[in-house]
Amino acid sequence: MNNECGVITLAIPKDYKKAIALALTLKEHTPKLPISIVCPEVLKSEVEPFFDQVIIERSDLKGFEHKLYLDEYSPYEKTFFFDADILIIKDIMPIIDKWVGSAYAVRGKLATKGVSSFGLDREHTLALLKKEQFSVIDGAGHAYFEKPACKEVFDLARVILTEYPKYQADRFADEDALGIAMTILGISPKENDGFLGSPCCSINNSFKIDSI
Repeated sequence: MNNECGVITLAIPKDYKKAIALALTLKEHTPKLPISIVCPEVLKSEVEPFFDQVIIERSDLKGFEHKLYLDEYSPYEKTFFFDADILIIKDIMPIIDKWVGSAYAVRGKLATKGVSSFGLDREHTLALLKKEQFSVIDGAGHAYFEKPACKEVFDLARVILTEYPKYQADRFADEDALGIAMTILGISPKENDGFLGSPCCSINNSFKIDSI
């Protein structure tokens, strides 16, 4: 297998069929790009026929914490991560070509205020960090990263996890932790109008797919 560039996703028992749909749509629109899945051992036989590689998840992590270890899970030098509930509707290589060379890239915006859906107050966080703008990646469902440069971002996000109470959020979220890391490191989210990474971009009843 060519480990230079590929896609990775995560799955749990209740959403693994969505991950299979992601794999099938990727193979339809970007067939040369391999895709790996991180999941519990119990799902291996279910997902193996649809993925180039199955990676068994760490038992000491739970929930969103797995996303802070994508750099360690990924077998690729250049990785595009997608949430399991994403569908690929066009070739993603043009996006990779634009983002290549980035340690960590994700679509989003810069903000000076507001509260995330997980209760992170950005004004409070910016005051703690002594920064002027926060890297907002709420609801992104994706990320592109390259080894070894991405390690700095993920290492910092993992440190943020250990000290999360000081940010006074309602609950932990990987997107907020990585947003904090990006803010500290001065990494701005990418602006790309051609990248649709949210269900808010869709129109009801405009897309049909055969179920498995």
